[in-house]
Amino acid sequence: MKPAAFDASNPHFKSKYATLASIMEACRPALSAAGIAVMQGTSIDPETLRVNVTTLLTHTSGEFIKETLSIKPAMDTAQAIGSAISYARRYCLSALVGIVSDDDDDGNLATGRPDVKPVLTSVKKTPAPATNAVAATTNAPAPIKAHTTNAAVPKTTTQATPVKTETITAPAKSDPVQQPQAQPEPPVTIAPKAETSTQQRIGKIREIFTLSAKLGHTPQDMKTEIATILGWSAPLRESSQMTNNDLDKVLAVFNDALTAKPDLQKEAA
Repeated sequence: MKPAAFDASNPHFKSKYATLASIMEACRPALSAAGIAVMQGTSIDPETLRVNVTTLLTHTSGEFIKETLSIKPAMDTAQAIGSAISYARRYCLSALVGIVSDDDDDGNLATGRPDVKPVLTSVKKTPAPATNAVAATTNAPAPIKAHTTNAAVPKTTTQATPVKTETITAPAKSDPVQQPQAQPEPPVTIAPKAETSTQQRIGKIREIFTLSAKLGHTPQDMKTEIATILGWSAPLRESSQMTNNDLDKVLAVFNDALTAKPDLQKEAA
């Protein structure tokens, strides 16, 4: 259901509200589409003269819900009774279908509430009392003039008390304090990093390759020569097969072989 439009205004409360027609327009299409009809009946209690409005929502299946709202008009007149019925129909229907119909009570005709106008009261401003200082200044009596007499006033001789003076000797100027010169920091000597075992191993393998090349070995000759030095039955396949002791042994043999050949030694130089 769409919200009900606030298409009327209440001059007493200066507020907007939805009329019965606006509420019907908001809920009737949805109710009709769902097979629900709206019926509202009225009655008056002869003893209390209260107006009873019963709103019924009935479905095509025969099921229904209903609610009754009772209002007592302010006066026994057609206008007051009609206003009470209209008010009860709007509020009961909007409550059953869940629609907000207004934001304030506009049933003043049904309840007989008079048009209350605000009473403006003029407030006379009272001047603030003066402070003690101002009052004392304002209400203070005029100063009394002293009478001058011809009586001679005896002269009073006051002997001045000698004042002792002290001589303050300024302190002798001292030589400016020399700030100690900052001593240069000693140079930091960074010790060379020790080679790790892995780095040492790589260096030895490279040296073996270099010596083997100087001895005129081919890669296959080198592998066979290393296997012969180490007493292996098969040639060397990978350098990882050799231990550190094996590397040292191969280096020693290659160095001796290079030293034993003067021509190779000259080429190495």
